[in-house]
Amino acid sequence: MIVETRRNPTSLRNQIEDRIRSRTSGRLRNLSVQVDSGRARVTAQVASYHVRQLAEQAALDVLSADQLDLSIQVSRTIERV
Repeated sequence: MIVETRRNPTSLRNQIEDRIRSRTSGRLRNLSVQVDSGRARVTAQVASYHVRQLAEQAALDVLSADQLDLSIQVSRTIERV
């Protein structure tokens, strides 16, 4: 589901964050979503490439690839909090 990009930036940010947290079952740290002019920058740290893929796909469920800047780093030392 791709959402209308003229939505309220706070609403869009919350929708992206909620989708990522849900899809990854909270297996990420330092999630940050910044929305400006219909584009979103997503940063986070995860412990595996699998969780990274889940987070990226969750963001892509909300916005198209050309509207996203994904910077999700994999670090094996990340522990679930």
